[in-house]
Amino acid sequence: MKFVLHHVAFNVSDLSQSIEFYEKLGFQKTLYFKSTTKPTRIQFLEQDGLRVELTSRDNNAEPWEYDSSKSVMKHFALQSTDIKKDHEELCRIVGSASEIKYKELPNGGYVNFFYIKDPDNLDIEIVQFVPEI
Repeated sequence: MKFVLHHVAFNVSDLSQSIEFYEKLGFQKTLYFKSTTKPTRIQFLEQDGLRVELTSRDNNAEPWEYDSSKSVMKHFALQSTDIKKDHEELCRIVGSASEIKYKELPNGGYVNFFYIKDPDNLDIEIVQFVPEI
């Protein structure tokens, strides 16, 4: 068997706010639908083959009970080709970002990385791998 990642899904507290956030990162809305079995709305967004599924409760339904300490996902990462430029732009767009950090890799080269947070406080890591020269 061989698999390719199709999408990553998140329960979000405010679908409109989350859509706006991911659109600022360059994602575009694709498929939208309402569940036929649950009071749930689902919006897919895509950027260069990477799909994000945002799932939100209908306005009249009980909101998701979100507890980050019980979340299985720690973060997800987006790869950058110009980390300094992306850091500057994301600080402007999102409002804040962690400082850029540097880490040497055990097999040579290094990685630069920083984090931003989505509207539900999920960490998004921005990484740039630099091979050994």
